[in-house]
Amino acid sequence: MLARLKQAPHPNAARLLLNFFLDPQAQLLYARSGRGVAVKGILEQAPADIRSALGAKLLGTTDPDREAEFFKFASEIYGPA
Repeated sequence: MLARLKQAPHPNAARLLLNFFLDPQAQLLYARSGRGVAVKGILEQAPADIRSALGAKLLGTTDPDREAEFFKFASEIYGPA
């Protein structure tokens, strides 16, 4: 997740950093190291042996109303805590 603070002391520097992280070449570098990507078209350029892991569906966001459901699902996958 990337974010820029509303009253950042150097907003242009924050924009440059965000642009760097979202640059297709940087995203491809992250993909090759097994990290998720946020730019369309990068998944297809990732090495074939890790492409399925990069495209895996994540559990979703944290939702307090569904927390018990998420923990149950996680314990089914990984075993009890």
